[in-house]
Amino acid sequence: MERIGVIGSGTWGTAIAILLSHNGHEVTLWSAIPSEIEELEKTRRHPNLPEAEIPKEIQMTVDLKEAMEDKDLLVMAVPSVFVRETAKKMKPFCKDSQRIVDVAKGIEEKTLDTMSMILKEELPMAEVAVLSGPSHAEEVSRGLPTTCVAGSHKKAVAAAQWVEEIARGAAMMSRTRVEVLYEGGLSELVPNRTLERIAYEKFLKVGPTPYTQEDVEFCTKIHETFPAGAEESTFSNLSYLYGKTAQELIPQIRGKVINDVIYPYTEIPHAKYGSTDVCDVSWFTPTVQVTTACYAKDTPGHSWQQVSQGKRPLCYNGMMTAAKIMALTGAQLLTDSQALSKMRAEFRAAMEGRSYECPLTEEMLRNPGGNKL
Repeated sequence: MERIGVIGSGTWGTAIAILLSHNGHEVTLWSAIPSEIEELEKTRRHPNLPEAEIPKEIQMTVDLKEAMEDKDLLVMAVPSVFVRETAKKMKPFCKDSQRIVDVAKGIEEKTLDTMSMILKEELPMAEVAVLSGPSHAEEVSRGLPTTCVAGSHKKAVAAAQWVEEIARGAAMMSRTRVEVLYEGGLSELVPNRTLERIAYEKFLKVGPTPYTQEDVEFCTKIHETFPAGAEESTFSNLSYLYGKTAQELIPQIRGKVINDVIYPYTEIPHAKYGSTDVCDVSWFTPTVQVTTACYAKDTPGHSWQQVSQGKRPLCYNGMMTAAKIMALTGAQLLTDSQALSKMRAEFRAAMEGRSYECPLTEEMLRNPGGNKL
């Protein structure tokens, strides 16, 4: 049994509180509106969930400290427009390494930050995971079969176990059977800022990927085949990686078919997108990631458009640009003992008290490619 605080007594927050309570946890449900808590305590039903009774074991409060104090897990379930404001109020009561699962959806209008990005910014001491659908509060509150997806930069295994528990609880309530499929796992990135700064200095020296007018014409034509919203998807990814800095970058690349801008150095707190195990590698040796322009901007990953550009001159030049950056970075480390020592010292400090733990379960290792637990 865990002590869990659900921050937000709306439809989704109440549904999750009901399910967690049925699964045997000690749950406290918080709302900023006293009249809302009074009504829920009186009726033990949410107006949007008339078929689901709120268990008497669930405690309700308008005191944020009470909702958060000594809790093993917090569920952030306030509407997205109130996430930042609520997170600011939570900060004085948030302990180090506090597990927070965000179930609020959306993007902040002014910053284009996701809800989890807001939580990491306002509550840097917390470990934030995300739980999302496709599911409806009505299904969850009634214990009906549904689907959820969880993700986290830290404690991903713990988040997955929590989702599995929710699924098994729903199965028990609805007398159905649940199968859990783990398809893979990755570790969090251990960044090395010393190595990143050296590589960035070399990037500025080498310059962006060179291209020709023929490249522009080809990229213009293939860009016409991209799905609607491809550029906005690029901007969304940029906001995820660079946060507020993205607002300065987006006007520089909007409308371009080839990205010829070197982004300013930013201490990105997580791995960049890509089908790679670079995060796991970073636990064993100082690691840096370099991204260069090899395709038309906004090219969807794993698409025929991406494949068709793989042997184009732009792709070759982009890879050569990255190779030069990597070579120059390596050359400095071979000739600059001070830089090498600083990089190694940062890595040792980052790994102090930590050891690599494979995120793949024993069952996954025994049966790669088809793991039903």
